[in-house]
Amino acid sequence: MGVMRQRGFSLIELMIATTLLSLVMFAGYYSYSLYSGAWNKRVEYFWKYAKEDVVQVKLVELFQGMAPYLIKKERGNEAFIAFSGTSQTMTFISQGGFFAHGYVVAKLEVVTAQQSGKTRLQYSEAKIGAQPLLHWEVEQLEFTEPYIIFDDLVSAKFSYYGWQDYASAFRKDDDELLITDTSKYQRWFDNYLAKEKRLSPLKIRLQLQATQTSRESDIILPLYSAPELVVSSGSGANF
Repeated sequence: MGVMRQRGFSLIELMIATTLLSLVMFAGYYSYSLYSGAWNKRVEYFWKYAKEDVVQVKLVELFQGMAPYLIKKERGNEAFIAFSGTSQTMTFISQGGFFAHGYVVAKLEVVTAQQSGKTRLQYSEAKIGAQPLLHWEVEQLEFTEPYIIFDDLVSAKFSYYGWQDYASAFRKDDDELLITDTSKYQRWFDNYLAKEKRLSPLKIRLQLQATQTSRESDIILPLYSAPELVVSSGSGANF
């Protein structure tokens, strides 16, 4: 009776098997990398636009929560609304702040980084305590650390829609109402200082450009929960 001799893999067979196994593992790893990369991009895309939606909701709450807080002038009995706006900075009082409850001094700023040259829109706020704010000196307030709303922008700027001056607000040509936003005496301004005009704007426009080739996008938001003109009274009372 003959004895069967056991025969193992030859070196060539072992190399072929190892090569095939490596190819299978590489194909699996490559497929997983493609799937993982596509998934990560979708997740980043989702969170990016989710954050933008949340931020826009917060901006609406911030502007609609704006309060007609009156600051008495140092001389005379006149008062003005606590609002100042330029193309790069806007400061006002709102009860719809990002962080604190109650009334805050909200500040929006367009800042350009020196190294990258990129522009960002940032937000900060200062809590108003139990004592009323008697002087409109925002540089002396203690603001929170800036919160970045939009980053890596080419450009950003504010503009303000409202009455030309205090006298124009009381014209009623062609049966125009005081609260209308279609009057010929209203237009867009790059700067709107309530201390000078004694009234506040009706709407805010934020113009953003993300890249050099992209179109400029506009975000137009009304002030207050019901947009209307708020004229400073002669009294110096707050609210």
